[in-house]
Amino acid sequence: MAEKCYLEDVKKDVISLPSKDQTFPKEARILKKGLFKNLFERGSRFRGDFCIIDYLLTNKEIRKLGITASAKQGCAVKRNIFKRLSREIFRTHKELLPPGCFIGIRPKGKIENVTFTSMLQDFEAFARHLNKPR
Repeated sequence: MAEKCYLEDVKKDVISLPSKDQTFPKEARILKKGLFKNLFERGSRFRGDFCIIDYLLTNKEIRKLGITASAKQGCAVKRNIFKRLSREIFRTHKELLPPGCFIGIRPKGKIENVTFTSMLQDFEAFARHLNKPR
């Protein structure tokens, strides 16, 4: 039987609406199945506390984001909140990533009590991981 989910059951941080110059353009999204497949097959993986980030460094200038969340990981309300938080963090903190970085983000297990702060910590840890000398 499907899990019942109500908006008041989900904790989330309040985020103000972005101005026109702070939107998430279509060019910055991974939308095609082939790009996701390429990312998962040829890319590397970073595991945070709340999400798993697959990434691929390319020679392009633009940074791209793809988000996946299956029905097994939570009800639609929780999945949509996870996706909104992911987009907002990427949109406001993408400068931490090197140019040409394509990332695919997904929840780690069931989506429970994911907040903006906790996801931001995962994203910052991922950015530190990418930027450390090799």
